[in-house]
Amino acid sequence: MLPYDTPLPVLEFEHSRIAHEVAHLRRSNEELAEALKVDGPEREYEIAIDENVAVIAKKGRELEELQIQINDAKSRGHYGNVPESQAASSSMDEAASGAMDDV
Repeated sequence: MLPYDTPLPVLEFEHSRIAHEVAHLRRSNEELAEALKVDGPEREYEIAIDENVAVIAKKGRELEELQIQINDAKSRGHYGNVPESQAASSSMDEAASGAMDDV
């Protein structure tokens, strides 16, 4: 899981990257399964398929976690920024502080 304040574009990029990895692993498993049909039992193919299945499951959980983070980042006002209400409050505090420096 990436840090809470990770910007939305980074979260989306990571989600896309992992989804691409999963697609590649699934395609690989399809090819290995086809090879097993043609070539008959091959322990190495079976091991590779089992390993890919485990990685696909792990990556699937990562995708779910990232999707939660993406949804959360969007609900915070995109890009992992501070919500507008807090940003406005902070800006007013800074302006007031600056005004006090002039006195």
